[in-house]
Amino acid sequence: MKPELFFPPEWMARIGRCRLATRSSRRGMQRGTSLSARSGNSPDFSDFTEYHPGDDIRNIDWNVYARSEKLYIKRFRDERELRVSVILDGTRSMDGAGRWLFARRLACALGLIALGSDDHFAFGIAGDGRTARFSRKGSGHRHELIRLLSTESEPDRTGGFSEEAWKLAGQGTTIRFLITDGLEPAGSFRPLFRRLLSAGGETRLILIGGDEEVRPSAAGDYRLIDAETGQPVEMTLTPAAVAGYLDRREAHRLELASLCREFGIPILEADPSGGVDGFVNGGMRRAGWVS
Repeated sequence: MKPELFFPPEWMARIGRCRLATRSSRRGMQRGTSLSARSGNSPDFSDFTEYHPGDDIRNIDWNVYARSEKLYIKRFRDERELRVSVILDGTRSMDGAGRWLFARRLACALGLIALGSDDHFAFGIAGDGRTARFSRKGSGHRHELIRLLSTESEPDRTGGFSEEAWKLAGQGTTIRFLITDGLEPAGSFRPLFRRLLSAGGETRLILIGGDEEVRPSAAGDYRLIDAETGQPVEMTLTPAAVAGYLDRREAHRLELASLCREFGIPILEADPSGGVDGFVNGGMRRAGWVS
């Protein structure tokens, strides 16, 4: 797909006004345009704190001392880069109902936001046996990112996303986005979440949802193909079978959501039919993930 069709310029203009929000301190040592929770040498005043031996006496506010006869130092907000990463689910189940195109566009949007803020951005595809496909800092790499993601081949990996994603976790990451359809046993995410927790940084799960399973509308016998394994599955479609499937699907989503709460991982569902721009400026903004 041509880059200008994959991510049109008008999308870039709207996405470019967004900024990623994080509750943790910035981990990178290079300067960026994102405000950190830590204090530093930025000219932006933050607050006062009591003086303690060893503090820089140049930051003592003598006007406050004249009024209170107590020593306070001025604290400033430091600007440090975010280190943002996206881990895409590259398993076969992502190839359908617009999931793969949506996932790539979403990864691109997150990358453009990070690069436009002069932050560091990296992304990789779980299951292809490689390290990060892209690892850059600065807005000058935006078009490179768009070209790379616009030409990414269709997903054909047979391994489980949760088994491979941890290899792309990266140390020193500030915000880590997992983009997946979650169509594997919910319990398989537990080892992944545990590893990501030990790697540090914030992890956020984006679950590609919507009406992703294409189901025959008429009752009868069908021969379906498992998207993950490629193996045929014989089944008889009845109203009871559909109802049972929907019940199991809902139970799976609830189990995964419960696991996310256990590990403190926020989760959002994204419907490809709503478009990337709608998801970023709608769902992500309402969740406080972007501002």
